[in-house]
Amino acid sequence: MNTAWLHFFKSINDKAKYRLYCFPCAGGGALSFQSWSNMFGSEIEVCAIQLPGRESRFNEDTITDIYEISRKIANEIIEIQKEGKPFVFLGHSMGSLISFEVARYLRKKEFQLPNQIFLSSINAPENNKFNRYIHKLSDGEFLNYIKILNGTPEGFFNDPRVQKLYLPILRSDFKAVEMYEFYSEEPFHFPITVLGGEEDKLISTEGLERWQRETNSTFTLKLFPGDHFYFQKESCQDLINYLKERLLN
Repeated sequence: MNTAWLHFFKSINDKAKYRLYCFPCAGGGALSFQSWSNMFGSEIEVCAIQLPGRESRFNEDTITDIYEISRKIANEIIEIQKEGKPFVFLGHSMGSLISFEVARYLRKKEFQLPNQIFLSSINAPENNKFNRYIHKLSDGEFLNYIKILNGTPEGFFNDPRVQKLYLPILRSDFKAVEMYEFYSEEPFHFPITVLGGEEDKLISTEGLERWQRETNSTFTLKLFPGDHFYFQKESCQDLINYLKERLLN
């Protein structure tokens, strides 16, 4: 039941306890969550968000408006969630903002809301303090910044042809985050869990803790060993185990 925006790696599992919608980071696509569909087993069904301009949607134009992206995703979720299966969101970095705004849009539409959301590696946006210039850097400066994040394969930095293809996608996604304007709304009534890497230089514990203002329910902050891309490395299995524990126990 794949759509343009929603990608299942396996057939729909009617017996799954939860459907986990995974929202990728800037430059990322649905395939970054492909291995998760096996790691979670049969009780948690993984559906990855596929943004335009990458992977199966490479020939489409990217979108630089978080709100527009969120509305389009939410409307597809509304269609696929008509059976009422419980679901949760997990977003990483840019994906956290998108998942947060998707949940807000679902609330505006008076539709089923996620049982909880997991927001990874991004400071709470209430003060609109995101950098506004990174997407405008020269190619060299932009590449240096991406390299510092430590989440892009080394081969990318040694292949100008690949850079020519993917730099516009990365710039577009960075622009979407940097131009995002936060508006205060009523806090959610479901739990919010914020995740991060202990060595992440781009976020602060205080910035992560400020997400607590967005829920009247349980708030949890959980840090794992690693940097901004902690779950792509040694902490991946730890994160999967943590999510299983939170969702199935």
